[in-house]
Amino acid sequence: MPNIKCGHCPETHHSVDEVLVCASKHGYKWARRTPAPAPQPAAVRTLRPVKPTEVRREANRSQLIADIRKAGERVPASYYALRNKTNTGNDIAFYSVSKGENGSTYVKLLLSDEEHKLSWERQLNVLVRIGADVAGSLALYGLTTKRCGHCHRRLTRQESRDRGYGPKCAANLGIAV
Repeated sequence: MPNIKCGHCPETHHSVDEVLVCASKHGYKWARRTPAPAPQPAAVRTLRPVKPTEVRREANRSQLIADIRKAGERVPASYYALRNKTNTGNDIAFYSVSKGENGSTYVKLLLSDEEHKLSWERQLNVLVRIGADVAGSLALYGLTTKRCGHCHRRLTRQESRDRGYGPKCAANLGIAV
């Protein structure tokens, strides 16, 4: 019989199943607890312990998604503009906020004709900043692009261009004109 040197203990084992049982005794999560009846190559998994950082990362990600969902409740799906806080080449950044079927909110950065995905942390930051002044960031988008931030149509009337959004979209969003 072959002797397999175990990476979990100082002993050698006679089969892969014995190594898997040994791994399960030493706390490896994905190890099979009992020997398999027949060797199946598709059933063999990579053995590695679950790292505490992975658990923390998953918990952090879940909390970020919950925070994004909560912040997204105050921000309607539209186009927005925010003034940049840092000294970059652009003083204004443009964003697209959309809603998923399950109530989730997605924020993308608009650069030229392209939309770019943002990290969870940056999405939350943008949603909080927009949520602090929805009408102001919607108006800033309209004032700089001459398009309505909600429906994205061209603003043709002077009072709409001065406001940054049209009267119908203001009524739909609950913004006083």
